[in-house]
Amino acid sequence: MKRSLLFFTIASLLYCSKSTHDVTSIDESEAEQTFRVTFVAGKGGAVSTNGGVYEAGVEITVTAIPSIGYVFKQWSDGSVENPKTMVITTQIELVADFDIQTLTFDYSDFGYPSLGFHPEGLGYIELDDKAYLMLPFAELQSDKTDYLRAFEVIRESSVIVDKTHEVFDTPPTVGFTKGPMLISDFDKDGYKDFFLVDHGQENERVNGNFKGAYLHFYYGSAQGFRKQNFKGITDLNLFYHHADIGDFDRDGDVDILSQRWPSYDHDVPAGNTMAILINEGGNFSIRNLENPLNSIGSVLLTNLDDDPDLEALAGTYSYADGALWYWDILTDSVAYIQEEIGAYPMDDIIELHAGNNSRILMFSELDNSPVLSVTDKGMNLFESSELYDYQARDIIVQDFNQDGWDDFYMYFGDDKNGDWGTTFGTFRESLFINDGKNSFVNPSQILDQYGRSLENESNIHFYPLKGVDGAYRFIKFQKEYALQPPISAQIVDLTITI
Repeated sequence: MKRSLLFFTIASLLYCSKSTHDVTSIDESEAEQTFRVTFVAGKGGAVSTNGGVYEAGVEITVTAIPSIGYVFKQWSDGSVENPKTMVITTQIELVADFDIQTLTFDYSDFGYPSLGFHPEGLGYIELDDKAYLMLPFAELQSDKTDYLRAFEVIRESSVIVDKTHEVFDTPPTVGFTKGPMLISDFDKDGYKDFFLVDHGQENERVNGNFKGAYLHFYYGSAQGFRKQNFKGITDLNLFYHHADIGDFDRDGDVDILSQRWPSYDHDVPAGNTMAILINEGGNFSIRNLENPLNSIGSVLLTNLDDDPDLEALAGTYSYADGALWYWDILTDSVAYIQEEIGAYPMDDIIELHAGNNSRILMFSELDNSPVLSVTDKGMNLFESSELYDYQARDIIVQDFNQDGWDDFYMYFGDDKNGDWGTTFGTFRESLFINDGKNSFVNPSQILDQYGRSLENESNIHFYPLKGVDGAYRFIKFQKEYALQPPISAQIVDLTITI
């Protein structure tokens, strides 16, 4: 019995000793074969994986993903490989560094433009996962012209390439695009389209009228932009520069309202009227206002009464007795809102929304004239105290930071405190932020992604894009647009302080 007990005790001790030794060996082996790997994104991007714990000898790949407006610079170990592949042999922590991306204009296919681009008519379109800039190159009061050109923004290679012949059936009509670019899905096929008013150059009159130019319709598609021709609309040298879009008849199709002046070979009712381009499933017909109440300086589609339909608001172009009146398109009736507002040649009319409230601002061409504000469906007219100065046409209304309130930006460079073209407002003075009650203030501070101040930038052109996550996103052109075509641009996300 004692011998058996002794044998059992020795056997047990040997077994326990062997088991303990084996566990320790396994733990040490595992510790020698696994490593923690960490990937971190710096400002301006993300990484495809944050890493983890890997066995030695495993091959892993990580990709640095720049945000819009940024470009990958390098990893913190100095490597510029992206995606980066590595075999795990030790503990690793890598940071992906990003820079603000500089986009260089590439004119190599069609040659450098003969003129500087003009901001009036500039537009930005995202189509089929691509981004396009539409830039007009011309001078208003000159016999020099260039094409309205289409550029594709290719972020992957940091270039903005002239794609005019590639994305259009033919080059756009030569001429000066005097009106804002109106962007919508007019034919409801899921691709953005654009429309431009073009009255041509102002250097030539025939029989007392400007020669005129054509309307431009381009419909987006998977293959690019295709010019559309509508008989009696795009084949007449006729239209002037003010226009607006909206569904006036509530049929689900976006219609176009335009001021209409005569040209050298086509007359219009009363010599200055309005026309509505009625959209029916992507096809347009034209309807003129045959008996306008007064002359027209600018137009706006807005709701001025108690029914849900839109009316056409007109600001009179007059150096004597300015007026504000409207055309009810469905009933073909007209009425004055304000019949005598003094000398007030209208530059532009814009409407801004904050929630269910709206406000209309009217801009005069006269030096030192106030900007007039309209509330209560046009019945309450007063001088706007927020805008002591302004920079004229092609005012962009947009909810820049996606807070539900319309802001606006005036990117044309001449203000109204002196001769045209002699002074340029700073970027801060060009940007008006909505406080949620349709009152507007200039920012007190504007910082880019790296905290650099932009509020005092002048003679540099900015164009607003759609912001995300509260950011104000702009394209910043590096060259002074009045002198020569831009050679580079940057997309900047701005931090705005009021």
